[in-house]
Amino acid sequence: MIVPQAHAREPLLTFGEALWDITAEDRKPGGAPANVALHLAALGVEVRLLTRVGDDPPGRELTAWLAGNRIDVNYIQLDRELPTGRVHVDASDPLNVNYEIAAPAAWDRIDAAAFLGTAGKPPGTVVFGSLAARQQASRASLLTLLESAELRVFDANLRPPFDGRDIIERLLGHSDWVKLNEQELGRICGWVGIAEDEPATAGARLRAHYGLEALCITLGARGALLIDADGLHRQPGFEVPVIDTIGCGDAFLAAWLAAALRGAGARDALQNACAAGALVATQAGASGAVSPEAIEALISNAG
Repeated sequence: MIVPQAHAREPLLTFGEALWDITAEDRKPGGAPANVALHLAALGVEVRLLTRVGDDPPGRELTAWLAGNRIDVNYIQLDRELPTGRVHVDASDPLNVNYEIAAPAAWDRIDAAAFLGTAGKPPGTVVFGSLAARQQASRASLLTLLESAELRVFDANLRPPFDGRDIIERLLGHSDWVKLNEQELGRICGWVGIAEDEPATAGARLRAHYGLEALCITLGARGALLIDADGLHRQPGFEVPVIDTIGCGDAFLAAWLAAALRGAGARDALQNACAAGALVATQAGASGAVSPEAIEALISNAG
């Protein structure tokens, strides 16, 4: 995959939810954009997180935790009315985790104008998901930022009931690089009449339908596919002991971006991404960052 120089600018901006993942045992910091930012920072990428938390103890605790993990908290907005986000996570089946997402939450009112006033200029690269577009305020802010971004990276991350076709297709229309899991691929293909069962064939048709530069499809333990202007790239999965799959996709996305934006070829970027996702599966929860050394070690040992 060739990355135009204009696309390779840092810092990246991750946009959307930062929240608490609440399980039967404990709670951990979470939210896909926050997780991606954490992994990018651990991989040495300059990144900003644009989110919003409540003016409440959970919000202050979350902000402090993010600051302690190398995240620039200057772009974390404070809401005096809505609470800090939370998600109740059922990981009783570690391969099929279920999420109950509280609404409304502070991250439903992210303010693009306030961000631009602080940052001084629009971001070159925006990494985003669909969940932060569930309410009008944050959706409008996201679309504002995407209009001027040079590279727009969409991790669909569909979470019912906030996964309607209209908004997902609108976001796909504002995307350059997209990451989907196999279930999301099948669902979106069904919307547009693509009936192929083979992910590579379906993905190629979906990429063409939306005019995407690159489409990455994660296949769980079977690895991942990347379809871009150079064709199809495959990477098998890494065999690891799985505790749960919370946050695996976020680590995958961060490692793919970190490698691709720094000039790695498609095969190497995809290999790094699969290794990062596998490493997160060996730990409980989503908030443990993966180091470059751990990724290199897993790849080396598997070879």
